[in-house]
Amino acid sequence: MGLKAEDIGLDRLFIRHSYNPFDGLKTPKNGEQGQVPLLPEVRERLLKLAEKNPWDDGFIFYSDKKGHPMDHNILYAGLLDAMIKIGITKNEKEKRNIVFYC
Repeated sequence: MGLKAEDIGLDRLFIRHSYNPFDGLKTPKNGEQGQVPLLPEVRERLLKLAEKNPWDDGFIFYSDKKGHPMDHNILYAGLLDAMIKIGITKNEKEKRNIVFYC
């Protein structure tokens, strides 16, 4: 949820911080920055989403409140819907131990 436009590189995401509603924006859990490969199509879509942020606070997944990303439950609900559409039931999700970070 802490992903910001400044974290989007040419071919990777830079994991520089995390977010939770109690502490706000902070360093990643392990205290170390990381990198994740990024496909060009995904990069383009993330940047387009960032451009739509009305608050100019940098959050890719912005909310209706300045300085806060969207509630994680919105993304989680979307993930569950997508899994159902491809045939993964809630029972199958639990059996296979599929979590958000998968």
